[in-house]
Amino acid sequence: MYSCGYGSHGQLGLRTQSNFADPQLVFALSKKQTISIAAGWNHSLTVTSENAVYCCGYGSSGQLGLGDIRSRTVFTLISDLGGKRVTDLFAGGNFSWALLDHNSPDIVDYQPPSPLRLTAHDLSKSKDLSKPMGESMNDVFSKFTIDPHFNETGLLICYSEVTFCHCFVSFTASDYVSQKTRFHIESYMEELQKETEVAYHTLRENTQIMEETEDGEMRVLQRDEPDGHRSFTLMLITKQAEIDIPRLQGKSVQSSVGELVFVKLENLAGSNWLRLFSSKFESIFKSMKFFELRPDSQ
Repeated sequence: MYSCGYGSHGQLGLRTQSNFADPQLVFALSKKQTISIAAGWNHSLTVTSENAVYCCGYGSSGQLGLGDIRSRTVFTLISDLGGKRVTDLFAGGNFSWALLDHNSPDIVDYQPPSPLRLTAHDLSKSKDLSKPMGESMNDVFSKFTIDPHFNETGLLICYSEVTFCHCFVSFTASDYVSQKTRFHIESYMEELQKETEVAYHTLRENTQIMEETEDGEMRVLQRDEPDGHRSFTLMLITKQAEIDIPRLQGKSVQSSVGELVFVKLENLAGSNWLRLFSSKFESIFKSMKFFELRPDSQ
């Protein structure tokens, strides 16, 4: 999906309030299949093939449906419409409508959609936010793999304009262990669900990651893995973070995605998903790195 024109309230969904005379790729939605779009005076709505409704732009009258009157410069999931089968969207001046399927308005066994594409690799230098920049989590992990300031064991937190808390762990496993990785993860999830409400989880194998060069080009950055090892990323979606961590407690980096804070493992008492994973798999998984994408309000 591309957008252009008047963007002073963030209604173009480009993480900026600038105007654009040429169509710009809405990078956050570039991996989503857009079904319908609606535009008001200064706000925009879209629904995807996952039946997820996103909004951005001016929100002073509550027209974004996010439970507040803040404006957004990036498309943000309307969580109150989660589980509803939206067939069409309409927008007026400062108001919005979502039309549900008359025969089947509710989605059985609804699961929250996968996260939008949010990048964190050297974004503070990037001015062209419409440029494709690789898989979001791989960008984050590549940055903090090669940055010596973040090589310690701990949790990297990004405070951004998302609704749910997304927890990620990247790790490597030997070829022998890899054959049983999914079994290990399902065992971990069963144990975690006893104490933490997880709305959705997924495991994927990483075959390559991307980095942005000094001249703005994208290139493949292979992980430095021992022979006979494969790398994976596990994602969990929860409605809220398990613990509140003061932002001043860790190292902080500003980016156009949001504020990035790194907290050492010893300062994470209470982070059950991380500590359970670390203690359960420290003998079989290697190079574990932990990341949370948190709502900016937390």
